[in-house]
Amino acid sequence: MTKGHFHAVLETSEVYYCLKGEGFMVMENPQGETAIEALSPGKVLYVPPCWAHRSVCTARQEDLVTSLSTRQTPGTITARSSARVSASWL
Repeated sequence: MTKGHFHAVLETSEVYYCLKGEGFMVMENPQGETAIEALSPGKVLYVPPCWAHRSVCTARQEDLVTSLSTRQTPGTITARSSARVSASWL
């Protein structure tokens, strides 16, 4: 499970692409609305601005691996990275 967080720039959005494994993205906005979206290989998930989020691996044998793009200002992708959430905690 990743650490749930808001971005320092609250208006930042992210697009996640699931490469491997299975899990969920758990999200909440400042007004207390929540959303839970399934992640599986090939799934693309948009995390809107102002939503806290964390990814949770549900597979017992395989890590959840995602790739993401972050956009802090319109038209500019400011970061690209990948995340791995271990299945070993289950």
